[in-house]
Amino acid sequence: MLCFVAVCLALASTAKALTAEQAASFFSTSSAGDLSGDTASLPRFDLTVVQNSTHALFVVNATDTAPSSVGWLGTGQGTRMSNADYLLAWPTVSGSSVSWTLSHRLPNGAHGQPQLASSDAATSTSTFYTLVPELTTSDASSPFSAVAYVRARDPGASYPTASGVTSAAIQDAATSIIYASSSRAPSGTGEDANLSEHNQARFPFLASLQFSVAAAADTEGAGSATRGSDGDAVSSSERRMYIAHATLGSLAFLVAAPLAILVARVGRDSFRWFPLHALANTLTVVLVIVCFALATYEVGGEFDDFHQKLGLALLILVLVQALLGLGAHFTRPTRLTSSRPSLRAPVTAPPAKPPRTFGVPRIVHVLLGLVTLALGWTQVANGLYVEWDENLSAVGNVPLAVKVVFWVLIGLWVASYLAAWVFGAVRNRAGTGSDAGDSARAQEKALVRSSSRSA
Repeated sequence: MLCFVAVCLALASTAKALTAEQAASFFSTSSAGDLSGDTASLPRFDLTVVQNSTHALFVVNATDTAPSSVGWLGTGQGTRMSNADYLLAWPTVSGSSVSWTLSHRLPNGAHGQPQLASSDAATSTSTFYTLVPELTTSDASSPFSAVAYVRARDPGASYPTASGVTSAAIQDAATSIIYASSSRAPSGTGEDANLSEHNQARFPFLASLQFSVAAAADTEGAGSATRGSDGDAVSSSERRMYIAHATLGSLAFLVAAPLAILVARVGRDSFRWFPLHALANTLTVVLVIVCFALATYEVGGEFDDFHQKLGLALLILVLVQALLGLGAHFTRPTRLTSSRPSLRAPVTAPPAKPPRTFGVPRIVHVLLGLVTLALGWTQVANGLYVEWDENLSAVGNVPLAVKVVFWVLIGLWVASYLAAWVFGAVRNRAGTGSDAGDSARAQEKALVRSSSRSA
């Protein structure tokens, strides 16, 4: 079994990342030059793994979160929730002290709560994972929370696993790690406690630890563990998918949907607006569906935070809005909506009486369109300013120019819409425009008079 030596400078009270000197002090038979490892800076915590030829030391460090605010921290060796070998850790605060629970878990389907790997004492978590007190936060007043544990690089045939689960053996090559965390504590201190759903960094976001990079790299042989770059933390295919999701969502709610609404606002008294309006709305529907599909594929169809829930709501609203628009096209215009029918006359036969109609589908379509657009802007802003920073910082920071363009496009659209609305109101007041309600009523009266003369 690996022997530990006392250290006077512990990670849990001094640093945010494990240095090679500190790591070497835990391996009594290894020098810093014999160690390898990497550090990944994840959205809610840093993960450092340092290994010698036989054992690996893991340090999970929530650098900005006090123990009382940590629910649980989790990592899994694998690429998805359905194939990862998990180790979860959570603190229990009692007075001024903190104790930690380690729990080795295996997948429970594609997106279920990972289940305890073994309840047998001979193959329990403590058989394979050993907590490292020197590097683990034990003071409840600490402004950050760190937990460290060690295990054999190859835990052997008795290590609990399941079919399809990634091998727990750690190689010298790059190793894929998924991670998640929650601010809500599990149901108890036992390693089989029920977990609250992750509401921060979420499975199955992927980090890559480059173990082939030596931890001691400077000329004096006592450097620091190499921190993986942001580009290494997420695979290139995932990065492309996240960027595509953000791009399509932005195009939907900053270009296509605003264009559809503006065309209807401006064109209702000046040109046949419906074909372009319908085309822009159709493009919005397609963009939103593809954007939603990409996100669902990456996070596994989970809707546990604001961005995910609003995304689902927007998908439903956009689809309902498209159906409302189709129905509204065949209803009478009203004072609040179009002054003329989209492509055909709303009244095709003389009515027995001049009907008093209220174009509910049209009014709902107009108002719901504005609400959906506002929610779409909220979603894009949440993605730019919250979701990306919290969960996708490894992909890269959002460029300032992108945020500037976001606000410029919103400002231009609001100004254009208000200008069109004011201009239309002035035209109608001056008698140069046609009023929707007057137009409909005049048409109905003309049809009634025509019917009376024929009789």
